[in-house]
Amino acid sequence: MPTAIDDRIHGTLVDLFQTSRETYAGNRLIESFGVGLTYRQVGVVADAVTVWLQGQGLGAGDRVAVMMPNVAAYMPVVFGILQAGCTVVNVNPLYTPNELAHQLRDSGAKTIFVIAQFEHTVKAATADVPVDRVVRVKLGDLLGFKGHLVTYVGGKKTPVKKDGQIPGAVAFADVVRTGRGGRPR
Repeated sequence: MPTAIDDRIHGTLVDLFQTSRETYAGNRLIESFGVGLTYRQVGVVADAVTVWLQGQGLGAGDRVAVMMPNVAAYMPVVFGILQAGCTVVNVNPLYTPNELAHQLRDSGAKTIFVIAQFEHTVKAATADVPVDRVVRVKLGDLLGFKGHLVTYVGGKKTPVKKDGQIPGAVAFADVVRTGRGGRPR
């Protein structure tokens, strides 16, 4: 790995990701709970996120919050947001509702991807600062069969608060399914 990246070659972070996903398509990019995802697989999901965001009318200048720890879905969500031309607003999943409300207000984010265990925080924060779209991500999303086990065990350790769920929140799996029908613009 070089110690410096020549920005004249790659340009933006999206350009670097596109080049890498073509060059290393079959190579493992991330591993989570023993399940590996290749550059190609992450790229397909990132494209689906991009298409879904664009289908929601989001694009250049729009801010999208990501309130997730380092799980398998994090990277494709971030690259999907960037490919759509939007700005990523990273949010600490341990924020209190007041801290999250401040972050949403300050950033202007109207869409948020949140890990299910912290959806109750988003629900409380959006009473003061409404958002247009909430995407619920499970711990085990993108991990296949093993993902169900990860989601189940993770839910036992840090349960999803049923009264904290947001009516109308979109499941990440539905975003991926819907977005796979098109190509990013």
